[in-house]
Amino acid sequence: MLLACIGVFVSQAVLSMESQEATFIAYRHSVQTQRELIRLMVLNATSWILLEALKSVEQDVIVGIVEPADRAVDTLFGAMSRMRQRDSWDFTDQAQRREVSHHAREELNNQWTCTQLNNNLCSGRTLSVYVTLAGKQLTGAAFRPFLWDSDLHAASHFLLDSPGGSPGLPTTLTIWEADNLTGNRINVSSSSPYFPSRQDFYAYATHELLASIAAASPQPIPARPRKMWSQLYLLNPWWPSHEPHAAGSMAISWTRPIAPCGIYSCLKGVVAADANLHAVSRGLSKASRRLHAELRREPWNFRVEDDSSSIFIVNQVSPHTPEQIGVLIASSDCKSSMRHGELTWAVDSPLAVVSATAQALLLRFGTWNATELTRMGDGDDQSIHFSLGAAQKGEFLQCDSFIPGSFGLLSEASLDCMQASTHSMFLDDTLQWLVVVVIPSAASSRSYVAKAVEVDEEVRAEQRHAEEKNTEILVTCAVMAALVAFFVLLLGLGTSLLVLRPLRRLRLLMRRLGQLDFAHDSAEYRQLAKGRRGGVREMNELQDGFCRLSRSIEVFARFVPDSVVRSLVSGDPRATRLNVYRRNVSIMFSDIRDFTSISEELSQDDLMFVLTLYLSVMTRVVESYEGIVGEILGDGILAFWNTPDDVEDHAAKACEAALAQQRALVPLNAELKKLGLPELSIRIGVHTGDVLTGNIGSETKMKFGCMGDPVNLASRLEGLCKIYEVGVICSGVTHALLPSGFVCRKLDIVQVKGKREPTTIFEVIGHNIGASVFKVLGRDSPKSWEVLIETASRPELVRTGTLLSLPCCKRNAEAAAAAAAAADDALLAARAMHAQLYERALEAYSSARFEEAVSLAAQLQEERPEDVAAARLRERAETALGGRRILTREELAGWTGIVMMTDK
Repeated sequence: MLLACIGVFVSQAVLSMESQEATFIAYRHSVQTQRELIRLMVLNATSWILLEALKSVEQDVIVGIVEPADRAVDTLFGAMSRMRQRDSWDFTDQAQRREVSHHAREELNNQWTCTQLNNNLCSGRTLSVYVTLAGKQLTGAAFRPFLWDSDLHAASHFLLDSPGGSPGLPTTLTIWEADNLTGNRINVSSSSPYFPSRQDFYAYATHELLASIAAASPQPIPARPRKMWSQLYLLNPWWPSHEPHAAGSMAISWTRPIAPCGIYSCLKGVVAADANLHAVSRGLSKASRRLHAELRREPWNFRVEDDSSSIFIVNQVSPHTPEQIGVLIASSDCKSSMRHGELTWAVDSPLAVVSATAQALLLRFGTWNATELTRMGDGDDQSIHFSLGAAQKGEFLQCDSFIPGSFGLLSEASLDCMQASTHSMFLDDTLQWLVVVVIPSAASSRSYVAKAVEVDEEVRAEQRHAEEKNTEILVTCAVMAALVAFFVLLLGLGTSLLVLRPLRRLRLLMRRLGQLDFAHDSAEYRQLAKGRRGGVREMNELQDGFCRLSRSIEVFARFVPDSVVRSLVSGDPRATRLNVYRRNVSIMFSDIRDFTSISEELSQDDLMFVLTLYLSVMTRVVESYEGIVGEILGDGILAFWNTPDDVEDHAAKACEAALAQQRALVPLNAELKKLGLPELSIRIGVHTGDVLTGNIGSETKMKFGCMGDPVNLASRLEGLCKIYEVGVICSGVTHALLPSGFVCRKLDIVQVKGKREPTTIFEVIGHNIGASVFKVLGRDSPKSWEVLIETASRPELVRTGTLLSLPCCKRNAEAAAAAAAAADDALLAARAMHAQLYERALEAYSSARFEEAVSLAAQLQEERPEDVAAARLRERAETALGGRRILTREELAGWTGIVMMTDK
């Protein structure tokens, strides 16, 4: 007896632990799935804000550097062109040089004194704009900025003037300080020897450019001179320099060759505008502060230190100065990352995060001008995760920051992980800069890791609690077995009633749930749903957990086909990833005729009621015939047969379902009419063919469905119902697979839009008694009114103010279905005879026997005046018979009677 008692309690403990373990395994799987989804969301959100930072930097460079310099050069070039048309050029004339310098000073004054902050013309400023000729004449204007690092406004105006000189000898460059209001010369600021042709901007835009173009391409020098940026150089101010921020800063000049004849052979000089790249670093610093502020918000809550992040720009593509590729153009912390007074390469930056990031990019992509880095389309920006320590050692090591460490903190490897994103931008036809933003990967992973550790700890705590409870149960059982051996039989019976039976019921329900059988009609589930619990708290918790799990999976199955959900629940690995395979499938498209007009007439509540009731009924009809509703397309339904599970005679069941939908409209319309709502009419197209079916989509989003030409053809067949005014059309392929008992009418041979091959289409009229697919398979066909009653009786479909009660609906549905069945039986034989006569007329038309076709079509119209297909056939036959000319023998031999459809 003691052994029996021990056996009872041991079996109880084993079953309890197995059920508990199964529950925790399912819970951990759900937590892991949610964790992966949260991880992807955090990564996408972080990538988005980094991309926004990169795009804002590109906009700042274009508006602050490129556009001001281009406006200044074009303004001065236009002024010179007008002077040339008026007086010709003679820059040895001091008056002409003063006029040009006046125009230059006026343009710079407009840029530096503009106060319209919402005007793009006020977004950037140029330091100087001038023109220099081959005769060493130079004239223009320059502004000396004041407090460059903290403000932007003009402090002093300067006018540049050089009269020219003899070949080989320098000219004298005189720099005049000008009045800030009038622009008149005040006094000479400096005067010194000057070689204009030896300056970087002049040499780059003339002789060296021509030589590099000729060496790089066998084609002739371009016919028209083009504007371009000079090489990078250290700024040597026109004015006497006392500010360390200006002298030795990196600069670049925008140049436009002066060639009156329109080609390089008559090059006279260069118009140039200087831009100090210190302004770019200031813009990067602002972008960096905005990025840091964004990362301090939800959901990141991360404070980024200045020495662990940066936004910088690298000279990426420079065909004419390849030796400057990799030069650091600007940085959000230029004082720490760039050496003043010399060009700094990105990999040699004094700031560790900049040099390490540059090294990681080169190790990952090979060169700065690699194809992956220079692409500029949407989605072509690159993003990498790398180890900072490895990059500093000259190694590229990809890392993952989503790895929790001890005590809920980030792991040591995560703290060393950095995320860098790049964006390439064009400054002219050939010059490209690469914008790089780098932040600690922990910015996007810290909140995730903390939450993941918290959830894991909760799971472990729940598991420990359950194990402790199990231990208590085992100890209690052992003590009771030792002390109450006499009552072992009674205790075993009580245990069976309190524990074993609920466990068995729960185990049975779990197995049925794995098959997606929610068992709502079973006694076991009804007891759980009504709140009937046992005396063991742990068992009650398991039962409550099962009820929640069952309701969640049931709701999920409403969005996804049952077979797909069943595969997910059973752990099929193919159901969790992108996976398609070829399969012969029957496809059905259906929608409501004139739904747009109906929706305009009804209120929102009435429209939702009608649409919900219609879709509920039709969905149950499709599922009753073993179909899968793939998508709800507004008022339309896309359904499949023979995927993902095998369906015997799927073509016949698809057509049977189409007929059942038409029959279900009879009781449905009767109820709608009673409620004062418009009656519905539907069109259905059915086609069978080989498609690619399975999980379709991207790495982050996917759905179950089918794709291929058969899907498109099924949609076209549904559209043809409107042309031929019939309810159901199937293709010739589907028709060939139907049992002999179906009554169909060969409607036409059409070539639908988008297909080269003609398609034979059939109207599915009905089937003879006993010819149903379900009768053939030994089962009863579902009654459409029963489907309607089952669907309409749901509480969520009871419309406010107009109750759709089950008894009333059932009486109306039974009466309407009975009347429709009697009418169908009476009309089916007549429709079959009518279909045979129509097919004789169609065969006569296809064989070019137009007189016979007209005669037969006229007889068809007399029998059924509402037959639109017969009217169309008669019209086409009469057109062919009474055409402008008689068909030749060759045309008659090649006549097929195929109808070309131009609309979808």
